[in-house]
Formats: sequence, structure tokens, C-alpha cells
Amino acid sequence: MPFTLETLLIILPYSIGVAAVGLLESLLIASIVDQMTDSKSDKNRESVGQSIANFITGFFGSMAGCAIIGQSMINMKSGGKGRLSIFTAGACLMFLLVMLGEIVGLIPMPALVAIMVGRVW
Repeated sequence: MPFTLETLLIILPYSIGVAAVGLLESLLIASIVDQMTDSKSDKNRESVGQSIANFITGFFGSMAGCAIIGQSMINMKSGGKGRLSIFTAGACLMFLLVMLGEIVGLIPMPALVAIMVGRVW
């Protein structure tokens, strides 16, 4: 795909839509977590951090991401309250993808979804 102004103009409306949905979902989840923990999070910091992360992942061929209510609730129910719990979850996920990627790739996707749904339940 050529990296030209025409290409950027073609994907611009779709990228704005994806960014808006991801940002709104993340801010909604941040509000829910704030209510559950009786704390205040910096929504501006959340927005800037997510934007930078999604911009950088594009250079690696990754997809944009946002906060996931299921993972956030698993983290909260497991006792995670601070940034260390978020970092640990991310570091474990990175380890699984980088070091054990071939093994994880053998697990059927429906099985992973079932585990996550069961854990959230």
C-alpha cells in the first residue's frame, strides 16, 4: 500500500471512527473503575497515553487497542488496585506473545474466549 496523501485521505474517516470508539470505551471503563475504587483517574493522561500507544503500534502492523471491561474487572476482582497490577498483566501478556507465541498459537480461539468469559462471570 503506498504511503501517500490520497491513501491517508481514504483511511482518515475510518481511523477517526475507530479512535473515537476506543477512546470513549476506555474513558467509560476508567469511570467505572474510579467508582469501584473511590478514586479519581486522570482522563487526559489516559487519552494521551492510549493515543501514543496506538500511534506507535501502527508502525509494527498491530491493531489499535483500548481498555477492555473484562480484563479490567478480572484485574479488580483479583485485588489489583494500582499501576503495578496493570504493568504486570501487560508484562505477562508480552511474555506469552514473544516467548511462547508458537505454543499459544496452537490454542483454539474459542477456548480462550470461554476462559475469559468464565473468569469474568
